[in-house]
Amino acid sequence: MYNLLTSLCLIFCLSSLNNVKAEFKESDINVKNYGAKGDGKTDDTQSIQNANNAAQQKGVSLLFPAGTYIATELQPSTSWKGNNSTIKRKTGFNGNVYDFCAVKNKSNLSFENLNFDGSASSDPKQFNKSNYNSFTGSIGLFIYGSNNITITNCNFTNCFTGGLRIEDCNNIKVQQCNAKRSRGNFGDGFYVEQSKNIQFTNCSANDYTRIGFVVERGSSNISFDKCSAQNGHDCSVSYGGTEYNSGFWAEGSLNISFSNCTSSQNTNYGFVASALGSKNNDASLNSQSATYSFKSCTSTNANQIGFNVNSNPGIAVRVTFNDCKAINSSQPYLASLKNESDNFVYNNCTAVVAFNPKSSNDIAFMWESSTKFQKLPSITYNNCSISYSNPILENLTSKNSNSGDVGTYSGGNVQITINNMKKDNGNSPIILKCLYGSPSFIISNTLVDTTLIQRRGNISLINNSKMRTFKSTM
Repeated sequence: MYNLLTSLCLIFCLSSLNNVKAEFKESDINVKNYGAKGDGKTDDTQSIQNANNAAQQKGVSLLFPAGTYIATELQPSTSWKGNNSTIKRKTGFNGNVYDFCAVKNKSNLSFENLNFDGSASSDPKQFNKSNYNSFTGSIGLFIYGSNNITITNCNFTNCFTGGLRIEDCNNIKVQQCNAKRSRGNFGDGFYVEQSKNIQFTNCSANDYTRIGFVVERGSSNISFDKCSAQNGHDCSVSYGGTEYNSGFWAEGSLNISFSNCTSSQNTNYGFVASALGSKNNDASLNSQSATYSFKSCTSTNANQIGFNVNSNPGIAVRVTFNDCKAINSSQPYLASLKNESDNFVYNNCTAVVAFNPKSSNDIAFMWESSTKFQKLPSITYNNCSISYSNPILENLTSKNSNSGDVGTYSGGNVQITINNMKKDNGNSPIILKCLYGSPSFIISNTLVDTTLIQRRGNISLINNSKMRTFKSTM
């Protein structure tokens, strides 16, 4: 029996060693063999770079044993592996925010089990107009002009301008990564620009002063799966600037998908997807169509808009929402249609409206289509539900307020199809409100009130739909 146990123990130990060797091969190079201390005090920049260059020449990975490695400017050119190891920007270093750890024009690299600390300076006692962008520090990891890069189980903390920044890249995979405490006017957790085929899986952003996950400037084919963003605060628009807080933001980019993602506690928005972008930097220059998809995503406590989706006059956009929830926003869903071929579809979506006492635009499913078209862009709401967390009922029934269940602020022409929409478990009518514009409706299996549609196109009630009216107030 003793021999059997000994043999089993030996097999287990050998198996464990083999697993370690699979992760840390004997042929790989250890930064400590090139003089790096990893003691959180010594400047290890030159030792790390020398070890990196040697590993590149041998075609092997660079290993970082557990510890904190202080550095200034690093240029990875081979794969890096750590053991929950931290690479921290040297405090007081005054270099460019992009150059702390920059991968430029490289291919087929990986980064695993590492922490990148940008050494962003401390928060002020209270954010204000003069200090919201007054930070020192750097981006945690900058990847530029590179292909086939994989980043797994890495953390990006205390970063100024962004945790992980990806520009002009192709085929990047980011897996099980976290960004925490991103600061400054562009304090983003994860940022993607002019890149394609980028995948984020099981990643999180927390405590940022702009956006958790950003995609912009002509990027395409970007996917987010099981990602979360929470606690966006003190963005520049709060102090007279132009940058908003949002959990996820895709601007001037095409073919973006969100699956099982969550956004919570953001000052302005939960999710934003827009085919519009900055001049000369939006994706419509090279495409005639775009798709955005949201599957089983949830926005919670975005003060203004839960899901904000915009099209582009020069590009037809198809948007699909399936099984999404927008909870406690003044405007849970906003659809802005700018092309006559736009098609927005909401299936099984839930809206919980948090009324703002200072607003008259609290709308569960809000639409805008200010441009006049020869044919109508379309919105479909199928099996959606509405409830209120703190209703201001007089706003719902007032001709001086835009607040309603399905409504608009500026109006326009659009074809709206509503099927089986319910409020209060079907006991209350869906208030269709349009003080501006001329929408057309096809309504089925829904109890509706159309009293406050001032100017209307056709309204067709089919398949067990009923109309109920209330007494409007001035």
